[in-house]
Amino acid sequence: MIGLKGDNLDTINETFEFAKKVYPDMCFFQQAVPFPGTEFYEWVKDEGYLITEDYSKWLNDDGYLNCLVNYPYASAEEIEKIRDNLMSKYYFSFTYIFKTFLSNLDWIEFKRVFRGGYAYISFRLKKLVKKELKIS
Repeated sequence: MIGLKGDNLDTINETFEFAKKVYPDMCFFQQAVPFPGTEFYEWVKDEGYLITEDYSKWLNDDGYLNCLVNYPYASAEEIEKIRDNLMSKYYFSFTYIFKTFLSNLDWIEFKRVFRGGYAYISFRLKKLVKKELKIS
């Protein structure tokens, strides 16, 4: 989880380094979500970090959750970029790929993992193309 109270760019990097140290089979880096009624919601609202209270703006056009918090150390857009970069650095690292390959030498498991990898790469490419189209 990135973006909780007390987080900053250094602690986010420490979280990533910890994940690399233990290298679990699956790892997700997700931005903190300020759900109404939680202490986190009250904190981001009181600090003026909350972007919107309009629930219709919580999801992007693809149905994925937007980052809803602008932090002093990173905007919501930058947090999303950091999150995506951490995911890519983790899943496209030689160590992760090699470990996953050795753990899934069974043909059925290999196909399952391959489909998951293909889906993730497709997702990232689609996001990249959409970003490029917005820039143009």
